[in-house]
Amino acid sequence: MNLLNAKQVFIPFLEFSPPDFELDTQQLKKKYEEQNVVELWNDMTGSSILQQIIFYAETGHLKTNEAQMILFELKELIKYIEDKIENNPKFQLYENELMHLSNDIFFHHPQRSLFAIPTNMFGYLLISDEKTCRETYNYFDHQIKNSKSLNTSGNRDRKIFFNKMYRQIEVLEQKLLAGM
Repeated sequence: MNLLNAKQVFIPFLEFSPPDFELDTQQLKKKYEEQNVVELWNDMTGSSILQQIIFYAETGHLKTNEAQMILFELKELIKYIEDKIENNPKFQLYENELMHLSNDIFFHHPQRSLFAIPTNMFGYLLISDEKTCRETYNYFDHQIKNSKSLNTSGNRDRKIFFNKMYRQIEVLEQKLLAGM
């Protein structure tokens, strides 16, 4: 967030640990795991994360070992999601080749829905207007109909999708080892 401010103050990565961060993260994860979730991804989903790692490594805000730790955890997360789509019917993952870098979030409930649009790296504009939420629901429904379900597709399609992400991570790991 400090990149957006004139006065840039950076906390070293290994020292970043806000109060209750671990507890809050675990509570958020638990809530998320209890929900019916539909996500739309493509091969750029991983690339955007990797681009941030490259930026911070090149500017010296991430040391090589710190970037490697993040890449290790990213691989673990992708593996977790890969396993999750096969074992958790409440989680649906779709590949949509045309939807790039959308971090919009839509919460649908019959009584009240909420549409969250990112305004910056850490903030969202929250919209609960009924007409906007109905149109958003229709938009996402249309996108899902034009996407490939990774839950129901064969192992081959899933492996191709996830292996692209693993390869992107491996390429960055090699660059880091070579000093970028």
